[in-house]
Amino acid sequence: MPASANDSRTKNFLLITYYWPPSGGVGVQRWLQLSKYLPGAGWKPVVLTPENPAFGLQDPSLLQAVPPDLEVIRLPITEPYHLLNRITGKKSDDLAKNVLMDKEAPSLGAKALRWLRGNLLIPDPRVFWVRAASRFALDVLEKNDIQAIITTGPPHSMHLIGQAIKKKTGLPWLADFRDPWSQWEILHRMHPSALALQLHRRLERQVVQQADLVLTASEAIGQSLPAAGTPIQTLTNGIDPQALAAAPPQLSPREGAFILQYAGLLNDRRNPEWLWEGLEQLCQANPLFHQRLELRLAGQVGKGVLASIGRHPLLAQKLLLQGYVPQQQVAALLAEASLLLLLIDNEAAASLIIPAKLFEYLGARKPILYIGDPLNDAGRILQQEGAGRGYAFSDSEGPTKYVQQIFRQQMEGGIPPLNTPLQPYLRSTQARQLAAWMDALLPEPQAD
Repeated sequence: MPASANDSRTKNFLLITYYWPPSGGVGVQRWLQLSKYLPGAGWKPVVLTPENPAFGLQDPSLLQAVPPDLEVIRLPITEPYHLLNRITGKKSDDLAKNVLMDKEAPSLGAKALRWLRGNLLIPDPRVFWVRAASRFALDVLEKNDIQAIITTGPPHSMHLIGQAIKKKTGLPWLADFRDPWSQWEILHRMHPSALALQLHRRLERQVVQQADLVLTASEAIGQSLPAAGTPIQTLTNGIDPQALAAAPPQLSPREGAFILQYAGLLNDRRNPEWLWEGLEQLCQANPLFHQRLELRLAGQVGKGVLASIGRHPLLAQKLLLQGYVPQQQVAALLAEASLLLLLIDNEAAASLIIPAKLFEYLGARKPILYIGDPLNDAGRILQQEGAGRGYAFSDSEGPTKYVQQIFRQQMEGGIPPLNTPLQPYLRSTQARQLAAWMDALLPEPQAD
C-alpha cells in the first residue's frame, strides 16, 4: 500500500548516487551522513551506486560510517575513464587533475581529453550508466516498497536516472544539486561549444521541470537553475553530530606554535598569493612570528601553489604538506590549529558554492580566515555566526592583518573558543527538515 503524507510508518526511498564509500572526498559526505539520521525521521534509504566506479580518491575508513542495516546495492558501470586508465596507465584521479588542479592542461593530449569531456560526454562520462541503472532500479522499487526517489549530482547524469524512473512510475522525485550544472565552473573549464552548452541547459531544465522538489546546497545554486515552477529548497552541507561528539577537545597549538591549517583541495585557481606575500613580510618583520608559524596544507596541492609559496623563502621553511588525510582524522588536525584557512576558486561561478569544509571548520570552533567572495552565501554564514573574517582575493592587506590579530591573541593569553550555535547545521536537524519536505511530496490520504 502506498504511503501517505501523514503515515507514521518508516518509509523507504531510493537514493541514487555515484559517490559512496569507499569513495573519499567531499562528494560522499552529504548523503552518507544524512542516511544515518533520516530513518529516525521516518525515511529509510536504499542506496543504488556503481559497483566499479572510476573515482580515484578512496577513503576505506568511511565504510565504517555506513549504518550496518543500510541496504547498498551496487550495479556495474561502464565509463570512459576505465578505457583511459588502461590506455594511459594512469589512475582516474590523475586524469581529473587536468581539470581540477591546473589552470591550463599540460599537453595537447590532455587538452583534447578535456574538450572531448566537455563536448561529447553530456552531461558527464557517467551517462552510459543511465539506461542500465534506470532499468535495474525498477526491480529495486518493487522489492523494497520504495515511496520516493532521490538523485544527487554531480555527476548530473544521476538525475537522468531519476527522470526515467519518474516517467515510468510517477513516484515522487527529489533532485539534489550539490553543485551547479550549466553554470558550474568545472564545466566551463572544458571549453564546451555553444551547442554543448545548449544541450546541458536543455537537460538541466527538463530535470528541474520534472522533479517534484529540487534541493540545493546553497541558495545561489538554486538561483542559478532555470525557473521552471518546481519548488526549490536549500539544504546546506552540515556537521555530523557523531563526529562532533567524537572530536578531540580544544587543544592549544603544539608547543606554542601558531598553526595556520588548510584542509581540502588547493588548486592553482584558489591560490592566495597575496596571503603568502603577507606571511613572508610578517616573518621578516617579526622573528617570533617566524619561529612559531606552521603553515599546514592537508589534501592535494597544485604545482602552482607550491611554486608560489617557494618564492617566499622564510614562509617555505614553515610549510608542512600533510597529503590526503582520512576523514576520521580531520577533526584532530582542526582541533590543534590556531587559525583555519578556507578558500574557494577565484572565479565568479565559484561564488555559487558553499564549501562543505566551512561546516567542519565551524564544528572545530576555531577562527576562520576565508578568502573568496565575502558577500556570497559562505561569507554571509561566516559573518552571521561570528566565526571569522572573509576577504576578496583582491584584498592584499586584510587577510594578513587578520592573521596578525589572531597571532597577537594567542601570544597574549590564548584564542578564545568560538560559541557558534551549531544546531541549524547538524545533520540530525537537517534530516528532520528533509523528512518533512519528503512527507509533503506524498499523496494526501483518501477519505473512507
